[in-house]
Amino acid sequence: MKLNVLYWAVLLVVTVGCTSMGMVPALRISSGNSNGDIDRLLLETALAEMLDGADVQIASDALLDNPEIIIERRRQNIPGSAGSVQGRDTGMPDHFRLWKRGDTCLLEHVESARLMVLEDVACVEYQP
Repeated sequence: MKLNVLYWAVLLVVTVGCTSMGMVPALRISSGNSNGDIDRLLLETALAEMLDGADVQIASDALLDNPEIIIERRRQNIPGSAGSVQGRDTGMPDHFRLWKRGDTCLLEHVESARLMVLEDVACVEYQP
């Protein structure tokens, strides 16, 4: 419960800060190519870069109807074991938010407040 309150408090501060910089929450626009595979790969590459090279897999509809995405760490696999080891994943999930500033789409890693420009990703202002 305490972490949930902390998350929302940080998100509120970041949202207020970002909107004061002329940024608004945004949704990704699918280019409609081969079920969005190219768009998904571009987004996965950006997410992986922001997570220091972590292997990231997302759904093709990520950020199409919600400006936020949560990436959970993969469970640890030990060679020779039958699948993942339960109870070894102690890291908190990473939260990302899509922003639009002018014609530019930006991806924010909420926990670090780090922003990345998404060169080949189109987005529109989010209308809740």
